[in-house]
Amino acid sequence: MSYAIIKTPALVLRIIPQGEASLDVIFFTRSLGKIRARAQSARKHTSKMKSFLTRFRQVTIDVVLGAQIWRLTGSTGEPLNAGVFGSDIALHAWYRTFRLIEF
Repeated sequence: MSYAIIKTPALVLRIIPQGEASLDVIFFTRSLGKIRARAQSARKHTSKMKSFLTRFRQVTIDVVLGAQIWRLTGSTGEPLNAGVFGSDIALHAWYRTFRLIEF
């Protein structure tokens, strides 16, 4: 059975360790809204997604809707830093906004 892979830009809001090597990641996307996706084996040393799944990082994700949860199949991206927002004050304002969206 074939599944549709959805590729969308997203912002990593929260990372939750699951089991021995997996992660549940909460993303905020423009097209899907706030989603929670499972990244299988993302904490292993051989994982290619490991370096892209850090908090408040702007990434492009590939997700597949499973029976009960989104599955993360790929990610690439650039970190968000103070240079993007112009100043540390603006970065702090964005941080507070992201914290509100997170829950």
